[in-house]
Amino acid sequence: MTAIATLGSHCSLQVLKGAKDEGIKSILICEKKRERLYRRFNFIDELILVDTFHEILDQRCNSILEKNNAILIPHGTLIAQMSSKEIESIKIPIFGILIDSISFELI
Repeated sequence: MTAIATLGSHCSLQVLKGAKDEGIKSILICEKKRERLYRRFNFIDELILVDTFHEILDQRCNSILEKNNAILIPHGTLIAQMSSKEIESIKIPIFGILIDSISFELI
């Protein structure tokens, strides 16, 4: 089964609530300092706790996402927190982004 994953910030709740409403597993990549806030929402199936969002590039986070067949839903926080080179190195599929050897673009 596929899961929807996103970074925990301003629009993550809408993304994950929509996934849950459609019967899709929801995964939040959550900074530890915000864990208490996001634990209140019962439509978030799994939290991946990180110190910083850059940990999405680490093997631990990546293996959890791959195991769940996750698709990352990007939003402004991903673009603000990471360089295009870092985004290109994310191993799981990213909704709406085509990655090639030169650059990434919205499709």
